[in-house]
Amino acid sequence: MKIILSSRMHRYVERVGIFLVMAALIVGMPGCEPVSCAGGQEANPPGTQVRFNLTVAANPVGGGTATDLTNASPYATGTAVSIQAVANPGYRFVSWTAAPVGGFANATAANTNFTMPAQNVTVTANFIARYDLTINSTDGGQVTTPSEGTHTYDAGTVVDLVAVADECYQFVSWTGDVDDPYSPITTVTMDQAQNVTANFALLIYDLTVSSTDGGDVTAPGEGASIYDCGTVVDLVAEAEESYHFVQWTGNVST
Repeated sequence: MKIILSSRMHRYVERVGIFLVMAALIVGMPGCEPVSCAGGQEANPPGTQVRFNLTVAANPVGGGTATDLTNASPYATGTAVSIQAVANPGYRFVSWTAAPVGGFANATAANTNFTMPAQNVTVTANFIARYDLTINSTDGGQVTTPSEGTHTYDAGTVVDLVAVADECYQFVSWTGDVDDPYSPITTVTMDQAQNVTANFALLIYDLTVSSTDGGDVTAPGEGASIYDCGTVVDLVAEAEESYHFVQWTGNVST
């Protein structure tokens, strides 16, 4: 009888010891709230507020820098984090985006605040490349749209070009990567730095001189001659004996 009681008492003490060991292990584990565990965060001590990681990035890489000015990640939900975007030379800041979720005080401002959601989040500063368009013209005209000189545009911008010839000149062609090089009204796409020139040429006209019976044109002489537009040509007519000059037929000054 003593042997049986001793055996039962031993098993009871053994079970109680195992229970106490397991309880001690559970109590000693670090606190892990459901939201924290689901979000992939490090465990938080019991009673502390859950915090989440904020990552800042730039798009494209090399377009500029994105900075967490508050610099205290991880953050509690609802924290207003100060962020800043700075474009590199040749780029322009466009806007902020957040993934998977998030809210900005002003998504198009380079310096703004971001409100932390209840999960890890990445905010991205988006930049766009900028290219110079240099416009020139030869003698005899000018580019009226957008005007001559150097202009800067976002990548992908389609720029209208209009060339206007001066009096006595005509438009010939564009030099450069334009849509239609032989039209005075065309476009250029800013997929790189561009340099375009409007080319003009002086108009040249034929002057045909003749006379009726009874005289001759002595200057510049009868027949066809070629002159630049705008040239003033002297005309001299001489009547033969028994004839007299009556008039000129044509677009003469008098």
